[in-house]
Amino acid sequence: MNKAGSPLLLLALAASFGCAGSGEDTGKAPELSDPPVLAEAKYARMDETAPAYGVADVDEAGNIEISVNVGKVDARGVQIGQRAVAWQLPGGKPVPCVVRQILRDVNKATGQSIVRLKPETIDGFVAWSFIYAEITVKSRRVLAVPSGAVLVLNGSSVVVRATGKDGDRQYKAAPVVVSEYSWDQAAIKKGLKPGDQVVIRGALGFLYPGFAGAGSD
Repeated sequence: MNKAGSPLLLLALAASFGCAGSGEDTGKAPELSDPPVLAEAKYARMDETAPAYGVADVDEAGNIEISVNVGKVDARGVQIGQRAVAWQLPGGKPVPCVVRQILRDVNKATGQSIVRLKPETIDGFVAWSFIYAEITVKSRRVLAVPSGAVLVLNGSSVVVRATGKDGDRQYKAAPVVVSEYSWDQAAIKKGLKPGDQVVIRGALGFLYPGFAGAGSD
């Protein structure tokens, strides 16, 4: 499973400004307190992950190790050597890990398995702290943009495309079809091609009424 989501806060903000239109208008960027930041649509690896929850426990030698529970269905795809990312909650930073041991079906009633992860570093982990992890069970190549580039407008996903350069820069809200989200990327099924530039910060400035039409009919 993927850690999916959509920028609902931006949806609420866009709705509050009463944005509407055909999606065909273009214009110069309005003056904003923060200049728009752009990113390029490009092919990237999108991971399918299995969520896991557990603790940073202590082994017999007194070393911290990560042990997490994985549900019955997700555990079927977990194998030794797979990549993972673990967070100490609350507020921890993601730490790359590798699956080093799997204890399958430890709970006969639920089919849960215990997976032990070897973290790249134990800095920031405290013994017996709560851990959330995502174990990569499959990867594929997709056309992707940072997830922050995707807004929801009138029930449809849109991005703000940037064309031209410098003083001749043009911006247009363009509908896209998103096939899935990871924690930091959106896989674009339709609406963009490799190399397209999209606004990842300041996009709402291009959706204000009277500036540019946005959305899809």
